[in-house]
Amino acid sequence: MALVFPYVASGQVLAVFVLRAFFAALPRELFEAARLDGASEFQILARVVIPLSLPPMGAIAIITTLNVWGDYLWPTIVLPTASKYTISAGVGYFTAQFGLVQQTGQIFAVYVVASVPIIILVVLTMRTYVAGLTSGSLKL
Repeated sequence: MALVFPYVASGQVLAVFVLRAFFAALPRELFEAARLDGASEFQILARVVIPLSLPPMGAIAIITTLNVWGDYLWPTIVLPTASKYTISAGVGYFTAQFGLVQQTGQIFAVYVVASVPIIILVVLTMRTYVAGLTSGSLKL
């Protein structure tokens, strides 16, 4: 739990900033048109706002995942044993345990294996990431 709460709290700041900019850029006419068509406030939320906000939410999810995945210092401070380390802290522990001079092949293999999930995430979600970052950048 010592890892979960700080990561959730730190990710909220970015989410509030990006989503606020995105929602401020949405035109009022969009909501007025939905009201004229007879949509209630809940229907406007469910059928207009949430589908439009999926790209910025995806960008926030990607950025938060990358920040959590690459965090080294906090997990090494709060986790009691090396068997519970996150992937970045585990790679650092592996490197420190075996040394850089003697086991370079094994260390580079660990780096590659630790990087593969993030590379796959970036390749699969690059379009969502770019769309999410540019959707809230029109006006504040």
